[in-house]
Amino acid sequence: MNRILRPAARIAFLLCLFANGGAFASDAGAAAAWSNATARVLSTNDHWFYIDALHEAEEAARLAPVAFGTNPSNTAASWNIVAGMYFNLGRYEAAEIYFRRAYRFYDSAGPAYVERAARTLRNLAFLYDNLERKNDARDARRRALSLLVAPTPLTTASRRD
Repeated sequence: MNRILRPAARIAFLLCLFANGGAFASDAGAAAAWSNATARVLSTNDHWFYIDALHEAEEAARLAPVAFGTNPSNTAASWNIVAGMYFNLGRYEAAEIYFRRAYRFYDSAGPAYVERAARTLRNLAFLYDNLERKNDARDARRRALSLLVAPTPLTTASRRD
C-alpha cells in the first residue's frame, strides 16, 4: 500500500541532498550502506512511493550513527528526514521521537548547528500544534527564537544599566 504525497516527497528529497554533504565516516561499511539507503530514498521519491521511501529513510537513519558518529550534518539530518516523513503521514508520536533526537544532537554539536537546532524546534512546534499541545508548541517556538536571537554585547550592556 503506497501513498502519493508529492510535497512531502520533495521535502525528503531536499533533506537527503542536504544530509549527504560533509561526511566524516567512522565506519566505511556503514557509510556505504547509508549512502545506498539514502540513494534508494531519492529513487523511491522520484516515483512518489512514499511508504517505500519511509522504509529506506528509516534504514539510513539507523545506519547514520554507525557511519558518521557525532557528525550532525548526516546523523541528525537523517533523523529529521524520518521525522518529517512520519509527520506528513500523520504519525506524530513517531515524528516527535525523531525530531527530539535530532534537536538534542544539533543542540549538543555547538554554535555551528544553532540554526538547524532552531529549525528542528520549529518543526516540533508544528507537530505540537497538530497534537493540540499548545503549551509545548509555544515553548518550542520560544526556545527556537532564543537560539536565533543570542544576546550581543551591546544588548547585554544596556540591560545592566
